[in-house]
Amino acid sequence: MALLMSNQTSFLVERNIIQRMTESARAATPDAVVGIPTLGLTYARPVAEAIGHADFVALGHSRKFWYDENLSEQVVSSTSPDQSKRVYLDPALLERVHGRRVVVIDDVLNTGSTMAAALRLLQKARAKVAAIVVVLTEGWDWHAKLAGIDPAMPGLVRALGHIPLFGRTDKGWMPLAETEADARPTP
Repeated sequence: MALLMSNQTSFLVERNIIQRMTESARAATPDAVVGIPTLGLTYARPVAEAIGHADFVALGHSRKFWYDENLSEQVVSSTSPDQSKRVYLDPALLERVHGRRVVVIDDVLNTGSTMAAALRLLQKARAKVAAIVVVLTEGWDWHAKLAGIDPAMPGLVRALGHIPLFGRTDKGWMPLAETEADARPTP
């Protein structure tokens, strides 16, 4: 697999992914499930429901008039590098994460920029991150970004799979050795 577009998978594939993510999330015994926009929200809602939670926490990129700027973090993602945006926590949802064990859900963990922003935001909300559940990790840039927040963070990542980054060679597009699964950074 070289790419995953979560919003383009079949329902069968999506159900399988949700089932596997639910198992990882449930093992962390969270009090709340937090979804990262945009494609992490595709999985966070059904995972929270499958665990037995009454709701989930959807982070967002668009600021509503009642939001508190202190409950936001700036982010530049790998899929939209020319856009500086923010990730927000609706103040009405603060009580769902404050002082509670949370599982953070996203589709792909690549550079770690979006996840790092979400983790900084959850730290502001005094949430306790129990696990980070993603469909795929892609390369290893995310490892250093998360370790910069807390050296334990990379160890909380639970991914269903890993894909390397690819580079163009004289033989065509090939996986970059330093991004292969066996090249995982050591803590």
